Amino acid sequence: MDSLLAPIAGALKENLLEWEDPDITAYKLGICLGLFQPDDGSYDQFREYKGVLCTDNAASMFLYETIDRLVVLGLLEADKKKYKYRWNPGSEDRLLA
Repeated sequence: MDSLLAPIAGALKENLLEWEDPDITAYKLGICLGLFQPDDGSYDQFREYKGVLCTDNAASMFLYETIDRLVVLGLLEADKKKYKYRWNPGSEDRLLA
């Protein structure tokens, strides 16, 4: 993985250890990319940005398409039945590649 992307992947790993719904996954990806301000765990910031995440706009399309790409790359796991995502614990080798 490109050394410039490693810190982003590391932050995403830390933030997506548990299964999350798509909106929370997109929000946490946005935080890792610097698009949204970090949250204190109360999800107040998430509620503030939910309008961006739940409408058809360039930012939300970018985030959701990036999530899909991270699944294809094997960095995220997708539970299609529950429609949730998490960091793929078996992706450590991909980070070093």
